[in-house]
Amino acid sequence: MIEVNGETEDVRPYLADAHVYVLPSYREGTPRTVLEALAAAMKRFIAEPGLAEQMGRESRKLAEEKFDVHQVNAVINQTIGIITWQSKVTTGAVHFLSHFILNGPERGLLVMVKRLFDLFSALILLIIFSPLMLVLAVLIRLQMGSPVIFKQKRPGFMGRPFYLYKFRTMTEARGGDGELLGDDERLTGMGRFLRRFSLDELPQLFNVLKGELSFVGPRPLLMAYLERYSEEQARRHDVKPGITGWAQVNGRNAVSWEERFKLDLWYVDNRSFLLDLKILFMTLVKVLKAEGISGEGTETMSEFMGSEENK
Repeated sequence: MIEVNGETEDVRPYLADAHVYVLPSYREGTPRTVLEALAAAMKRFIAEPGLAEQMGRESRKLAEEKFDVHQVNAVINQTIGIITWQSKVTTGAVHFLSHFILNGPERGLLVMVKRLFDLFSALILLIIFSPLMLVLAVLIRLQMGSPVIFKQKRPGFMGRPFYLYKFRTMTEARGGDGELLGDDERLTGMGRFLRRFSLDELPQLFNVLKGELSFVGPRPLLMAYLERYSEEQARRHDVKPGITGWAQVNGRNAVSWEERFKLDLWYVDNRSFLLDLKILFMTLVKVLKAEGISGEGTETMSEFMGSEENK
């Protein structure tokens, strides 16, 4: 017997009453052979009433064994992990390949040598400085509260954004208008100490480990600056940014923006592994002397508003 019930928005009563629920496609042309097989299967269920219950039990057992939500989530997470890893490998390969294509084999080789140097050096320094970093984290937490790590989006190689890590040196103090106070008013005594010896930069070892930073390269500035660069200044992003750079050892925050960009571009055009070693040695000397930490009239570098030629 066939009973036609018409269109309904609530199919739950029909599903509850059904021994077997059959859902053939109505959007596609179903071949006659498939329809005949479906009809034969339906007749078998009618002839053997206990078959539906038996198959239902077996289906539930199969679903619980192979499609448990925890197992499905584990497979999904594993797949996501593989895709993420492949994406990182692909990104790294594109990074190296782009240097070979844009700058020639010699510069491409330099990129690979730098990456190996950065990777192993970052691992060693993290092991050496981990006790100090732990102590600094506790002191910052006690004096300034959470968060201990300052995280900010910065442009990396070819302007691609990443999150830069630093130890926090400023409070979140705000004025009566609700806006943050100036850097000099929010910078704490602990913050000045960290900046004096560049200890606030230690968490950037993790950025180096992840391949977002190099030890030497133009410093990553703010995302907002990207549209303020001249075409020439934008070339500073043709290489991976660094914890220190040619501009840092030739004035740091005490030089003007125009001078700073000229120094960055000089490095881009003249970079070599020996130059990187020289910059690292000069950086160590600068840190010990605490030179060039502040810009004129400010605790940090003043905001870059764009080159005169672009205004």
